Amino acid sequence: MQTYIHFSNGTTTIDTDGNKSGYEYTRHDLNNILDIHLVLGSPYYVHVHIGNDYLILRHKYITFNYHNNSVQIGNKTYAMERYRGTEQTHIQQLQSLAIEMTDNGTIYGQRLPYDICITIHFNHECTILY
Repeated sequence: MQTYIHFSNGTTTIDTDGNKSGYEYTRHDLNNILDIHLVLGSPYYVHVHIGNDYLILRHKYITFNYHNNSVQIGNKTYAMERYRGTEQTHIQQLQSLAIEMTDNGTIYGQRLPYDICITIHFNHECTILY
């Protein structure tokens, strides 16, 4: 999982081994995170964007907005409960992943880093991994 944490002063990159590069932030900067971008490679190919008021998951041309409970297929937006197209399975997987992230603080069973955890404001205790 490749992680990009965007601040107003720069971007920090955290690679799959936990090595950080780019902007060196302090704990005071954690209150000013603009966006967190998670890139999950093979076999998932999911992009996750996290902010203070949004959680968006994208797989190919399907975008799921957790907070609005809406899905965008290509350039058309649908309410989650009303969409019945062929992409329903992928949408349900993205929805389940968003619920796993918010409820458990994990993504596909892996614990999320503390920096991401505090941005989503999880219900459970976050652990520091770095």
